[in-house]
Amino acid sequence: MQVRVHCFYYLLPLVAEGQFTTAVGCLGGSSTNSSDGAHGSSHGTQDTDWQVVDLAADLSRTEESLSSAVQPRKHKYVFEGLGLVVAVILMNAVPQIYRINELGVKRICRDIYAIQQKLTTISSGREVSLDHARQYFELMLLSGQDILNGIVENGPQFQQIDYKNLFELLCRSRSDEKDKFEWYNNRLKDILDGVPVKI
Repeated sequence: MQVRVHCFYYLLPLVAEGQFTTAVGCLGGSSTNSSDGAHGSSHGTQDTDWQVVDLAADLSRTEESLSSAVQPRKHKYVFEGLGLVVAVILMNAVPQIYRINELGVKRICRDIYAIQQKLTTISSGREVSLDHARQYFELMLLSGQDILNGIVENGPQFQQIDYKNLFELLCRSRSDEKDKFEWYNNRLKDILDGVPVKI
């Protein structure tokens, strides 16, 4: 439980920034592993937000302390499903993001990948929930119409509320999508009516 709380502790401030229009976050903070005070400078991860760098370091410390203190079964239990927790935190935070552009999308995807790599190192298994989250954020590189076309052609990959949040963010972020939310949302409802979601 404590490990999951730590995920909220580090990731909620990341999305609270609200604007994802730069390659890396602008908020300050104090990385416990930076030797010169610049976040990520000692990690070789300058393109990863400092909250993610600190979360990865926190997970490493937890893993090291548990590996010699608990049985492998209990060790696995602590970290099992952590990727899903991170995916839910980030996807549910989309309504808190005021604006996003291509740089911001790539930034979030790098953050997700960094967490996925850390969890893979710890658990020796791929966290497919984070693949799912990354695919969700990559949809923001498309137009609203292209997203709808993808749902028609391939079926829905996410819940209706996820698509709704996505369309709202697109319309907040792009001048050419500004007044299209109602149309996108109504079309989404028509498409999803009676269609099961593929996960």
